Amino acid sequence: ITPHNIVINTPDAGIEVREDLSTETKVVKFTPKKTGKYPFYCDKKLLFFKSHRERGMEGIIEVIE
Repeated sequence: ITPHNIVINTPDAGIEVREDLSTETKVVKFTPKKTGKYPFYCDKKLLFFKSHRERGMEGIIEVIE
């Protein structure tokens, strides 16, 4: 089984998360500094294959006031 994680790397917005995922529930808290749309994704990759992000494991968090 290939592991998965979640990465959000937007330090200008105050959001920096890198957490490995498992079968257990995990709470991740952050407080954004500004509004906008910020990508999150899985950066795991098997040798000789596309990364999970390249295969579509990504999304957008939208921060609104």
